[in-house]
Amino acid sequence: PINEMLNLSWGEKLTNDICVFTSLVMFIVGLNLKSLKWLRYAFFVFSVCAIVLLWFFAGGSSGPTLIFMHAFITLLVFISVKKEFLISMLILLALTIILFCVDWFLPEWVQPYSSAKDKMVDLIGVVVLFICIEIPLLVYVRNSFYKEKNEAVQEAEFKTLMVSNLSHEIRTPMNAIIGFNDLLRHANLSSDEREKYLDIVGRNSRTLMNLLDNIITASKLESENAQVFVTEVNAHVILQQIHETLGAFLHKTGVELLLDYADEEEALLEVDDNLLFQVMLNLGYNAIKFTDKGSVTLKVEKVNNDMVFSVQDTGCGISKVLHEDLFNRFRQVNNRVNLMPSNGAGLGLSICKDLTKLMNGEIWFESEPNVGSQFFVRIPIKS
Repeated sequence: PINEMLNLSWGEKLTNDICVFTSLVMFIVGLNLKSLKWLRYAFFVFSVCAIVLLWFFAGGSSGPTLIFMHAFITLLVFISVKKEFLISMLILLALTIILFCVDWFLPEWVQPYSSAKDKMVDLIGVVVLFICIEIPLLVYVRNSFYKEKNEAVQEAEFKTLMVSNLSHEIRTPMNAIIGFNDLLRHANLSSDEREKYLDIVGRNSRTLMNLLDNIITASKLESENAQVFVTEVNAHVILQQIHETLGAFLHKTGVELLLDYADEEEALLEVDDNLLFQVMLNLGYNAIKFTDKGSVTLKVEKVNNDMVFSVQDTGCGISKVLHEDLFNRFRQVNNRVNLMPSNGAGLGLSICKDLTKLMNGEIWFESEPNVGSQFFVRIPIKS
């Protein structure tokens, strides 16, 4: 219809129809290709043919072909790589010289415009077309490029930070395990010394296991491969499992691990019990790590349509200056007060936040220096 409204010649109509059809085919094919190398070549050949046809059927150098060529060169800047761009520019330069020579020496080969009005309509139409299509396309490509670049930079920074943090945090418990295991081989050890060394090996082994679990989970979250499997579970059972696991860390520390249950009939909820277990285990591990006396309390209660889990300690607390970015990756509180073997890699709380979000829940905390901290996890009872 637009071709008819503009009173285009049969050659111009044919060229426009071929361009539209071929562009549509290339777009559909490009959606299903992993490598666009040959599609770029096809696009270049097609565009060169379109430029030649448009030159001969639309007034040569006095028509809209030069504007079309300028827009095409701009697109080549985005889609060409390495030597492809230089080669394509040389071909276009040679083609332009040839077409101008045809214009000069063989003007009868070029179909002139029937009127100055038609020429102006064509020129304005091509300019408007590229303003409405090419500029938004280039802006979209640029924004997509910067988005992918930023994501790649963030991923690289994440890996660098992960490696730099873990290189120390993994070696620390491993060195303790290896060192005290060697000491246990001595035949002249007393029973008290042997028991002490076994406790140290056990604590470091559990710390290393917790660290490796966090690394695996962080990697899954980073690659968006973490999955949620919802089942009906009893909050009491989860807290009891956490109590049994954390109890090994508290052996001979003088810190008491307490449980505070909700009513048995109100303890059921629909949740991924593995994810919830890891969140609460990380919170409990942190509470023990920063508590040298008193108690750590695991609690769950029903609040409206949610189940609220909490871990409260009587430890050193968290300074207010650290509250804002405490859940960020690699953020660590360095005022450890007891004999836990490692401060970790700074992943625990960020993982808790991400896993809680996956379960459609909410996590927050309250803390006062030298008094203690309490972390809360709110999970919907019905998923």
